[in-house]
Amino acid sequence: MKYKITLAAMLISIPGLCCANAKLINECEITPQIWLDVTPPPIQKTNNLRRAVGASEFANGAPILLEGKVLDELCVPISNAIVEIWQADGKGNEVYKDTNENSDPNFVGTGTSITDNMGNYSFITIMPGSVSKSRAPHINIRVRHRDFQPLESIIYLENSHLNSKDSILKNEVKASKRNLLIAKAEKYSKNSMEDGVLYRLNVCIDGKNKYKKY
Repeated sequence: MKYKITLAAMLISIPGLCCANAKLINECEITPQIWLDVTPPPIQKTNNLRRAVGASEFANGAPILLEGKVLDELCVPISNAIVEIWQADGKGNEVYKDTNENSDPNFVGTGTSITDNMGNYSFITIMPGSVSKSRAPHINIRVRHRDFQPLESIIYLENSHLNSKDSILKNEVKASKRNLLIAKAEKYSKNSMEDGVLYRLNVCIDGKNKYKKY
């Protein structure tokens, strides 16, 4: 018994070990929801927004990848979740609302990705332009799954100097939670795409997965 008590005391004294589980839980904080009083547009089924069906060229704008996982409140991946996004083109035109002479005809504007068995989603798109002076470049997102309440929010992109000035991010989200909506950037290169930036953001939904537990 003395040996067990001594061993437990030694383990607790190791820096960081006692807090490892708490850190994992903090990394899976529920994603803040932002429900705008706007009806989402019809969403295309493709996850490639860079080129419209039948278009001969890619959309104008810096190519980016958007990837991440959809997780429940216990950090368990959610498979078969429907992830939908919509965004402005490279010049800030919301082509899914109303096309005009300035809109990019090669840009799709909306897309869908279904999560795999590890909860992964992915999109090929472009860096969105600012839709107004008070808004940072952003991507609207909606996640749906039959076992969870739908989530709707906005993804912001790391290193944009306009993030701190975005009217919705400042007014609708607590300062301590804003980082949960900012996708992290890293360099990326692939044969099917010019050198670009990969943005990663995990989306955590309130609720527990019925069929998976870790």
